[in-house]
Amino acid sequence: MRPGSQDLVDALAAGERRYAATVRLGGVDVTDEVAEWSVDRGYDTGLPAAVAAPIGSSAAQAEITLTGDGTQTAAQRYSPWAPRATADITRPGQSCVLAWGLEEEQFQTLRGRVRDITADSRAGTAQVTALDGAELLRGRAWLPPAVAPSLYGIKAAWAVDHALRMSGIYTSPPPRANSVFFASMFGSVEANLGMRVSSSGFLGYDPARSPWNSGPYVSSGQWSVTWAPQRRTLSQQSTLQVDWWFYKRNTSDNASSQVELVWRQTETSTPTTVTLSYDPATRAMRAAVDGGSATWTLPATANQAGRFKLSWQIAMTTTSAATQVRGWLYQPDGALYASPTYSGAAPVWGLLHTITATSAAPMECVGVARVSGTVPVVETWQRAAAVDLMEFSTPPGNSQYGLDVLPDTSGTWWDMLRSIAQANLSYMGWDEDGIFHFRRYEFVTPDSSGVTPDLTVTAAREIADVTVSEEIDGVANMVQVGLEVQGRATTPTQSYTHGSVTTIPGSSSVSVTPDLSGRAQAMRTPMLYTASTVPTSGPSAVKLVTSTGAIAPVEIEMTWDTGAPVITYHNRSSTAAYAATDSTLNTPSLRLAWAQPSSTTMLPVTRTDATSIARYGVQALEIGASPWIQNAFWADQIALRLITWTAASIPLTGAVEVLPDPRVQLGDVVQITDPTGSMIDGNFRVLGYQVRGSGPSVTMSLDVRPLYRPAPPADAGLTPDPITDPAAAPPING
Repeated sequence: MRPGSQDLVDALAAGERRYAATVRLGGVDVTDEVAEWSVDRGYDTGLPAAVAAPIGSSAAQAEITLTGDGTQTAAQRYSPWAPRATADITRPGQSCVLAWGLEEEQFQTLRGRVRDITADSRAGTAQVTALDGAELLRGRAWLPPAVAPSLYGIKAAWAVDHALRMSGIYTSPPPRANSVFFASMFGSVEANLGMRVSSSGFLGYDPARSPWNSGPYVSSGQWSVTWAPQRRTLSQQSTLQVDWWFYKRNTSDNASSQVELVWRQTETSTPTTVTLSYDPATRAMRAAVDGGSATWTLPATANQAGRFKLSWQIAMTTTSAATQVRGWLYQPDGALYASPTYSGAAPVWGLLHTITATSAAPMECVGVARVSGTVPVVETWQRAAAVDLMEFSTPPGNSQYGLDVLPDTSGTWWDMLRSIAQANLSYMGWDEDGIFHFRRYEFVTPDSSGVTPDLTVTAAREIADVTVSEEIDGVANMVQVGLEVQGRATTPTQSYTHGSVTTIPGSSSVSVTPDLSGRAQAMRTPMLYTASTVPTSGPSAVKLVTSTGAIAPVEIEMTWDTGAPVITYHNRSSTAAYAATDSTLNTPSLRLAWAQPSSTTMLPVTRTDATSIARYGVQALEIGASPWIQNAFWADQIALRLITWTAASIPLTGAVEVLPDPRVQLGDVVQITDPTGSMIDGNFRVLGYQVRGSGPSVTMSLDVRPLYRPAPPADAGLTPDPITDPAAAPPING
């Protein structure tokens, strides 16, 4: 619950309250034109309706009725046919902020976007509907076809963070503009932009040692991950910025971190290797290009606890000029160390082949971006989301929220997030300040103890009305949870050869969308080859030539944001280039290779409760197979956790009408006491609320779920009648 000023607290305790509200549309205060307003807010969750509160695809919705400014009606001002100066204030997609409270203090209750506007000429009103940040998640969902390095090695948190990140909502720093590679490292070592090639030494994730969320770590030795970039940039006419974050718990926490970039002409040709590292134990920043290197020792003031960011700039102009490297260390206290420029060996002619990160401690937000000139080391961003899906209790340990393969997706980012929440019994939604929360099952359980309530409401004062219901549909004592087991194949066994030669005009970019059947698992951006025939094995490759047959300076990019691989060629010269095997330009050269994906729908995992079956008979609940549940251990835990809810019916408390309190938020714990009416006396979690205002009048009701159970049925002194009348079917011996 949000804290309020003392004046607000005193006003809430007083017998008479004076309510107030503020509405801004497009940044314009239209409060004086508002006749009525309402906000409905709640979690979108996958628990059965009898024990949870799903409300649809939006976590919050506002309805606002406008009447006009006294000189014109709202219909005249805000109709889609009105002059843009006023119509733009309420146009679909426009910003909306609604706050309410008492005259002493107001709190935001919705920050979002206008969904629709309806102007009524007869009434002279305009009705505005606004939704919260869910509107930011309407883009087409996509996931790279990545395969976990070990069983359950991709956590669902990575997919949630990826969906948010691709929608401009961040739990940790975003990739730079023009990124050619990025890996958030939140719950997985897979790349958001690029594809993992190999990894070693990886054991788990550690939020306590991570700069932002939960990055990889090992208890001894080092972990290492190698990726192919999304875009293979040339080793000339190129300046790249390399970034990563690390964290020191204290001044003795001294795990080193390193990123290595390799350029080659082909998969096996002679490389140019640039290695960038920092060792907190000696405060040494080091840049190496092939055999040469430079080391800079930072002042003692750099030995701090907290978040650090390393940023490096690599400039390559030609294959005969030195490789220029410069680094920066951003420190927890805001100090910035800038190294001198190191001039290393000239690069080979080639493309960016791999990026490798190595450390013993978590690294996060590892990125490589194309830049021009000097760029800010630390960019401004908003931490607008919190994802709580990292859990490693025993049992079931690492299988919790664990995936072997990132599944194919369809629909919008919101659809994808909702399917993850439903499969994993999670809660997701936007709070009143526009922060997105994705919470674990444990956020609401029927047996929570020791929870301190944020607010107490009693029938004597705050509660206007409360209804309680209990239904047999809330009982499920045989719970079955389906699962899909995904194969972790990474060796290319499938291939595709493009059917025509692609022409890339000078200084232009051209995209090709291969017609592939199925998901191209573990496929990475093609690398160059120089042979005169198309390879028959190995990873994806292409030959790019000029009209004379010489290798052309073309960068290669592979993206997945349409749901299928798209190959884009970026010609860095003014001369046309061709995806062909030789100067005849007759034979197409693009060959893609990927692993064969496999998916098996297994028999569902079943949990039963004998005590409940004896009391209620068999009441079955079947949860269908989901691509977000990929192992039997986790499916069993889902079934076990679900039957904890459903083995006995839990009374549902409908909308609890209370005296309006603007401090209340989703997720708050409210103690409800109604000793003379419904006999409620315990803690409840707020999963939704409805607030309505008209002039000085405001009403509020809460949707809550219990954090405790009533006593189990005893049927003391009762002799239940059987379903079949003994007189109609007398008992038969034998």
